[in-house]
Amino acid sequence: MRTLHLTLPALALIGASACVRFEHPAIRAASEGVARFHEELNASRYDDLCGAMRPGALSGTTGLECRQFLAYVHQHLGDVADARRTQVRFYPRKEGDLDVPMNYSTRFAGGEAAEYFEWIVKGTDAKLFSYRIDAARLKAQ
Repeated sequence: MRTLHLTLPALALIGASACVRFEHPAIRAASEGVARFHEELNASRYDDLCGAMRPGALSGTTGLECRQFLAYVHQHLGDVADARRTQVRFYPRKEGDLDVPMNYSTRFAGGEAAEYFEWIVKGTDAKLFSYRIDAARLKAQ
């Protein structure tokens, strides 16, 4: 009887650990970058955000400067309430780092948006290479 009591918790632990999904370190670094992006956007730390991304990361989005663009998004959509990753890939680059494009379905206080992040990851360091957002509320302005 004693053996049964020791075996069941061990089996439960093994079963629970089998449910843990492996995530490539570059994907983890980029996911953490998205979480930081949303935290800093919510806190209106636009200068910090702009300083942490590649110059020109927002150039394909609008003609606005980085800080102005982020303030515009935040003013019209509000704080990020929830973000769910919908797609992620990673590709090796010649430079030895990884390109990690990610799509997110994001719920802001003022509406839904589709976000596209592209990160360049070297080791555990993720730098935002490109960002786009598609939200009906931004188009209506």
